[in-house]
Amino acid sequence: MANCLLAYDNDILTGTLAAGSEQTGLTVGNLQSPHGSAAFAWRTAAGVLTGAGGAWFTIDSGSTANAWRVFALARTNLTTSATVRWRVGTTLSGSDVYDSGTVSAGIVAGVGQSVIAASAAVTGRYARCDISDAGNSDNYISVPLCFAGPAFQPAINYSPESTYGTNRGRQVVRTRSGGSYITPLYTERAWSLSFGAITAAELTAQAIPGDLAAADGRNCLFVPDPLSSARHSDSVFGPMESTAEFGYVTLDGARRSWRLRITERL
Repeated sequence: MANCLLAYDNDILTGTLAAGSEQTGLTVGNLQSPHGSAAFAWRTAAGVLTGAGGAWFTIDSGSTANAWRVFALARTNLTTSATVRWRVGTTLSGSDVYDSGTVSAGIVAGVGQSVIAASAAVTGRYARCDISDAGNSDNYISVPLCFAGPAFQPAINYSPESTYGTNRGRQVVRTRSGGSYITPLYTERAWSLSFGAITAAELTAQAIPGDLAAADGRNCLFVPDPLSSARHSDSVFGPMESTAEFGYVTLDGARRSWRLRITERL
């Protein structure tokens, strides 16, 4: 098991985006919206289901020193047969820095999420994602949310006190006789995380900036184990909030604590 990744500095939000195919009103620029609805998605034109046909997008970060570590597609309409390829280069669509190769997107039915992580941070100005899902019955590719950028990997992993589960929204009507009529509304995945051994350097460079980023409402990405195939279904991309103030594990401040909760953006 590898230590987790926590990512909050999303180059999708600040980079210049371009795509090989777009539907009117559903352009790649919609990936810069925090909303996970299909109404704010990037969607390819009807019949465009492969990277070779135009189901791709690029990110120009604007800096040759830009760091990339983790890439995620969320709330997609991709099927379990979909593949992805992520590349990072010093030139547009180049792969001289990093190339994931064409790999399974790892889509789990009902989750629709793909998470690809490099073994270490790589540096380059441009990133490109190619998607292929030739058997998609919708006859288009839809990606409402995306993350691409650096990530924080703590030296000591999250605590066993951390929990993972779901929040379920539902409407319940009770009859006078005590009967119940339940209407399911939504289900969102969530992690309640406890870090009990953050170093002072990690607190300054990562935890505090992460807390500030979460405060402005942006979507953050938590990957519990970047090496596990379960990362596609267990990772959560959405709003994050600290649930306790930064604490002291040791009196000298060498080790600090942080509790937070991250909830899937629907």
